Amino acid sequence: MTIACALKTDTGVWIGADSRLTMRNGFIVPVESNKWVPLHPYLWWAFAGHTRIQAVVEDLEFDTTDGAEEVHEIIRAAVKEDGWNSDADRGEIVDYAYDLLLVNPDRVCFAHGSGSFADFGDAFCAIGSGRDYAYGAAFALHGMDPEVIVRSAVEAAIAFDVNCGGSVYVEFIPK
Repeated sequence: MTIACALKTDTGVWIGADSRLTMRNGFIVPVESNKWVPLHPYLWWAFAGHTRIQAVVEDLEFDTTDGAEEVHEIIRAAVKEDGWNSDADRGEIVDYAYDLLLVNPDRVCFAHGSGSFADFGDAFCAIGSGRDYAYGAAFALHGMDPEVIVRSAVEAAIAFDVNCGGSVYVEFIPK
């Protein structure tokens, strides 16, 4: 449970997140976490959902030619290999209980543990339990400075979602 968000502009991508990790059982991890991590110099990622995904991804290596779609497939295969349970044996869609934001200076992409993938173009995108509050703040501030939109979105999630908290992280990834 968390908040991570991104907003593409003509000059790059603004990314933001809180620093709190909250487990599904409500336990708050007593360490601040930076949710935005570079996978290689041209691609950053943030996750929401099961914190086990972080450990799986830390062990992976990516080529600088890997794009967002390829990285999502590599991560999904690693999660499956790691032994995560799914409902595939009951004929249901395989869902590994995570959401990812994958960004480079030209794209903001959303990937889900079920395998779905979407390119958000120039739109604001948020993941985590605080995403609805972040979307509300981003909508209310549409047309303002992108840094203000991203910072305010994270601050709104922290203010209204008990699972979000800690420090506000905002960074710009230029083209």
